[in-house]
Amino acid sequence: MGYYTNYSLEANGKENKHHEDIIVEDSESCCEFNAEVKWYEHETDMKAHSKEFPIPLFTLTGIGEEPGDIWKKHFQNGKMQVVMGKIVYEEFDANKLV
Repeated sequence: MGYYTNYSLEANGKENKHHEDIIVEDSESCCEFNAEVKWYEHETDMKAHSKEFPIPLFTLTGIGEEPGDIWKKHFQNGKMQVVMGKIVYEEFDANKLV
């Protein structure tokens, strides 16, 4: 068993198959992108990859199997910033009642 997450990768704001292929080849734990996989070492792997390719800003997006487990992790030159997703509900508006 394990925890599955759907990962997608962007380099400088664009999907980048080339970097996906390199990460999958270099990592012992990454299976594929845009599929639900177990990739427990994604932070370590992405820090190493961004150190090897320091110029682009890599953004790894994860959507976990638990409700609300949505995040983005930005990597550049071996460093990482984590941004958690937020679920926001609109305020009640009586005019929208049908």
